[in-house]
Amino acid sequence: MKSNPVVLITGASQGIGAAIAKTFAAELPGVRLALVARNEKNLRATARACLRFKADVELFPCDVSDEAAVAQMARAVTKHFGPVDVLINNAGKFDGAPFLKMPVALFDALIAANLRSMFLVSQAF
Repeated sequence: MKSNPVVLITGASQGIGAAIAKTFAAELPGVRLALVARNEKNLRATARACLRFKADVELFPCDVSDEAAVAQMARAVTKHFGPVDVLINNAGKFDGAPFLKMPVALFDALIAANLRSMFLVSQAF
């Protein structure tokens, strides 16, 4: 791996994804972070935390369950950073609705966020 690897993290705007981004920034000097999530405001907060460690950070707001959006994001990441060295498919969604009472639309949204997104982003990179 290069001395300054490109690490792409989906779901980087909060929770585990934000923690992963901050850990890479703190532990791997010169890391180049491609932060991906739908919530651009929270994504900017994660980026600010990573910049304190002098990481090279770029934001790529994207709904990773949307095929066209993922293709556009992949082109933008590749144009900005070149090839991705580490892909962390962390994006996901949780809803506490009881499974057997969950509306079909919510089930479809969860599958799109938690499974389809992993497929689309993996395929793109």
